[in-house]
Amino acid sequence: MNSKMIGGILLICGTSVGTGILGIPSDTGEAGFAWSLGLFFLCWAFSTLAALYYLEIHLWQKSASANLLSITQFFFGAKIKKLVWIVYLALLYSLMCTYLLAGSSWILQSASYLWQINLNQTVGMLAFIGLIGLFIFFGIRVVDHVNRAMSIGLALSYILILCITLPTVDGALLAQPAQNILQIPHAIPLLITAFGYSIIVPSLSTYFDRNSQELQKTILWGSIVTLIIYILWETATLGNIPLHGTHGLRAIAHSLDNGTGVANALIYITNNPYLTQILTLFALFAVITSFLGVSMALYHTLSDGLDLEVGGLSGALLLCLTYFPPIIFLKIIPTGFNQILSWAGMLLAFLMGVLPMLMIFKGRHRLHLKGYRVPGGYLLAGLVLLFFFGVMLAELFK
Repeated sequence: MNSKMIGGILLICGTSVGTGILGIPSDTGEAGFAWSLGLFFLCWAFSTLAALYYLEIHLWQKSASANLLSITQFFFGAKIKKLVWIVYLALLYSLMCTYLLAGSSWILQSASYLWQINLNQTVGMLAFIGLIGLFIFFGIRVVDHVNRAMSIGLALSYILILCITLPTVDGALLAQPAQNILQIPHAIPLLITAFGYSIIVPSLSTYFDRNSQELQKTILWGSIVTLIIYILWETATLGNIPLHGTHGLRAIAHSLDNGTGVANALIYITNNPYLTQILTLFALFAVITSFLGVSMALYHTLSDGLDLEVGGLSGALLLCLTYFPPIIFLKIIPTGFNQILSWAGMLLAFLMGVLPMLMIFKGRHRLHLKGYRVPGGYLLAGLVLLFFFGVMLAELFK
């Protein structure tokens, strides 16, 4: 395994493991540990297949810089491309809402803990946006340096949390059966978001000079490492936090959780003086790395779609269009962290599951495009299409 592949694996892990990790245990808690593991493996398998199918589609394109929008135009024309652009914006804005909720909540909690200052949610959002917006405005180099520092902090704090919480895992909590079987499918959209690294497949393709063998290995290993990270986190949380009680997973799931519930429950239950600081840092690092990446993506997507320059007055306008719609949405329609992540999972299921599979069928059957091909034929491709279509229906009828 060369250094380039290690870099690609870290990119996949960094894209996948972010703020969503804070909300997963409360959404999967009622399923029980055994069912949760099954859900993780299911979503991991189909997300990995979706990424490989997206790679197949990308390698059909002549341009190495082809992205989802240009590929959509190639297969379905300009009108469908506009529709996909709108859905993609909706996905990015959904993710922005979750990160704003979590980021502002952790800022409020930190201000109260460190300086005994009580701020309201709007002030917390504006403070968080002011910090991140400056990084975005000054460009990709500043973002890169900040993101690297935050990613190192995220990895170190994650390891420390596991060192503290894994030894205290209660086997009886992990052995609890599912409390509500009907709730199990509703956790899938959130877990799809947790494995949402398919969006960086075009970037990986460019990074590896369109080498299909290297890309396959990187996607497989990156997805496996991501799965292990989630399973260890799920073990640490479900093995320490009971389902019932004031700080239980059910209470967190039924509240409008803002991304602090699981972490605060761990702090309360373990009663470890060091865990408070470590979990706070872990949450802030997770939120900032996620928010930086999605902010950059939304900022440049708006720039391309609206034909605006990224600097000067137009850059300031783009920042306003990036950050103020999520604040307005959250003020008009107060909702929970996990609920918005589930909406994002539904949109991701369409953009990175249903849409690419329709391209696969058209490219293979009607256009007879040649090159790298995911094995399994039309049967496996059809199964993947049905799975992601089912994910969309599960969230729509939740």
